[in-house]
Amino acid sequence: PLPATVKESQVQEYDVCIVGAGLSGAVIAERYASQLNQTVVIVEKRNHIGGNCYDYIDEETGIRVSQYGAHLFHTNYERVWNYVHLFSKWTKYEHEVVGLVNGSYVP
Repeated sequence: PLPATVKESQVQEYDVCIVGAGLSGAVIAERYASQLNQTVVIVEKRNHIGGNCYDYIDEETGIRVSQYGAHLFHTNYERVWNYVHLFSKWTKYEHEVVGLVNGSYVP
């Protein structure tokens, strides 16, 4: 039975329920919907999607801020790179770690 505060007309049925709209949840939901033609509902406790990868534009400065700290996305697969470009513009970034060993810089 439905709770007293829920009317029958408010109830919707979905093929799939995804818990969490972070990176994995969002991708799985999109794949179910676009590739398998399934209806999907996502349940998320935060007030935004993207999980820890969430960022926003600061209204005062106009600067993009990573809410939970900087994140690097890396892949060696062109199909993955092409997939993420379907949803947002990405800026290529090369990360290089160099150490100082006995007076010489080494990768």
